[in-house]
Amino acid sequence: MRTINVLPLLALLMLPVPAEAQASPAYRSSSPITPGTPVPFGDGVAFACSAPGTVRLVMQDGTFLDFYAQVGTAIVDSLAAKDVNAGATTATCSVSVLRRY
Repeated sequence: MRTINVLPLLALLMLPVPAEAQASPAYRSSSPITPGTPVPFGDGVAFACSAPGTVRLVMQDGTFLDFYAQVGTAIVDSLAAKDVNAGATTATCSVSVLRRY
């Protein structure tokens, strides 16, 4: 039978977890979007919908991203949206940009 030295493995387990692997900090501010009036993009988007349908977001670079929204509240993290395209949106939603800093 062969013995294995586990000390190097234990040393690796004791190293701190890198910052990017840790949980994201809490959101600290929000900006409601009025369709057609861009706001500075943030770290995520919150939807509060009273009727289902499609929400067309305008991203930081001006491209579009469609979401199917259901009734209720949802948060999508790591999304840099700045506006809502009202003409292509069929859902009844309030949309806010969320920021961590």
